[in-house]
Amino acid sequence: MKSMLNKVFENYSTKKDKSITSAQNSNEFINKLEKILSERSIDDNLFGYHIILTHLFRNFSSHYNKKIESRMLDSKFLNIYECLIFTLITLFVKYKKKKTLKGKQRIASND
Repeated sequence: MKSMLNKVFENYSTKKDKSITSAQNSNEFINKLEKILSERSIDDNLFGYHIILTHLFRNFSSHYNKKIESRMLDSKFLNIYECLIFTLITLFVKYKKKKTLKGKQRIASND
């Protein structure tokens, strides 16, 4: 995930905001969440905004705030959930692709 995140983050940060995945307080978290959601484009590919939003959520929930209150998220909850699911699917696809390539290499070496 780290290399995938680095690629997406590098692309995103050169265009938009280098500190988009860190928030020191709940207001900053909500503002950055809204910014990511409002700036997503229709042409975001498999490694798109959802990885940036997932990283922001992970950083905020694990580093800066022990408890995220539901009233903070309100209507944003579905967006966060969707991004977490898309990120999980992306990781699964990347894992399966890597596993398939290793299997093909093993078969080729046996021939």
